[in-house]
Amino acid sequence: MTARHCTHCGGTVLRLGLIEDTGQQAHGESRWLEGPFEHGFFGGKRHSRKTARTVDAYRCTVCDHLELFVGPEG
Repeated sequence: MTARHCTHCGGTVLRLGLIEDTGQQAHGESRWLEGPFEHGFFGGKRHSRKTARTVDAYRCTVCDHLELFVGPEG
């Protein structure tokens, strides 16, 4: 498998994370959480939420390519 890299700048340092979907509680906002899910005490999945950042989506008006970016920490 080829190493992952940023398709925009070519950077090779990427951080594993996931996009959290909290359903109706999110009010249209998604968050990126750093790190993988962990297994909870009863076998369910959980996440420590040490780093949670909002996700913004931008669409190119020329080619309709969609890019996701995370907002600042905090």
